[in-house]
Order: sequence, then structure tokens, then C-alpha cells
Amino acid sequence: MKTKSPEFTHGARVDAISGAEVEEFKASHGLTVAEACSILGISTPQKYAVTVRKPAEDMNFALALLMRFYSLKPDMVPKAHPMELADAYEMFKKIIGPKFDESIFGQLFGRTPGSGYRWLRSKNSRATPQVTRLLDRLSALRQMGMSDEEVVSFWLSFVRQEYQAKGRIFLLDREKKVKVAKETVKIHRTKAIPTSKKKEGKND
Repeated sequence: MKTKSPEFTHGARVDAISGAEVEEFKASHGLTVAEACSILGISTPQKYAVTVRKPAEDMNFALALLMRFYSLKPDMVPKAHPMELADAYEMFKKIIGPKFDESIFGQLFGRTPGSGYRWLRSKNSRATPQVTRLLDRLSALRQMGMSDEEVVSFWLSFVRQEYQAKGRIFLLDREKKVKVAKETVKIHRTKAIPTSKKKEGKND
């Protein structure tokens, strides 16, 4: 007697998935286009724009499978909400202290010092997709159970590695380098041979 196959169709839909549902997926999960692209494996925002206009018969089969999977298992949709720039700034400021400012904040994500000012002071300034991904990884470190002190220490260590490898100045270390340079000059001055003076006294 044949054993009946397990039933896997519970809750499944029978109609094909169209591109319009990709846009609905993005909206229902509160995602940006960049976040939706990351979760669904769409390479660029331009391809996303093309995808959402496709009828069901033209949908990429792998993408349709992924959409169907998430429709059955919505709890398995990856979280794509990175830390906000302002929250990240406050975390670094709290741990590093008064010497941390917007200019150093921009450098923490591979951008110019001016970027930090624009991110925090301009309502129209947004992080690039690469910076958004870095913020996402920053959030992930917290979710792994690392304390803010551990997150900041880890982040500073690999940021410093990249600046040192490129031979560029990391502003957080500039004060330290200036202090070392001043101490070096002081040591050299101390060791310098004093100028000989003419002896005073009677001539023989």
C-alpha cells in the first residue's frame, strides 16, 4: 500500500506572482528600494524599477520562488532596518566622549568629514547604499549581543586599519599624532648640543 505524500500546499496560492507584488512586498515590510533589492537579490534600483512592471509570465523564476517562500513564511523575511545615522552618532559620542564630532563620524563610514555634518544637520541628506549597508552591519553587531563599548571598539579597530593601509589621516588620531610629534621635537631639543660660548677671563 502506498503511503500518502505529505501535504505541503497549506496556505499556498495558485496564481502566479507578478512584479507589482514586489512593490507591495516592499511597502508591507516598510523597506526602501535598496533594502528590498538586498533582500530579494535584485542587483540595482534600475532593475528593481523594471521588475515591478513585469507581468507574471515574465517574472524571473528564482525571484518568483523567493516571493512565494516569503508569502508562506513572512517571519523569515530578513530584517533590513539598519541603525539610524543619528542613533549611530549618539552611540559613538557616548563611548568616545567630547573629542568625537560630526567630522570623525563621516570618516567612520568611509566618507569625508563634511559628510558627517550633512547627514546630521541637513534634512535632505541621505546615506549612500554602501553606508546604509555598513549601518546595517553595525546594527547586526548589537543584535549579536555585543555591548556598545564592544561595538565601538571593534568598529574603530577596522576603520583604523583601512586608514593606515591607505596612508590617510583618521581625525580621531590626529591629536595623538600631534602630541607625539611635539614630544619628539622636545626630546631632540634637549639632546641638542648647546652653542659654545667664549670664555671670559684674563688673557695670558
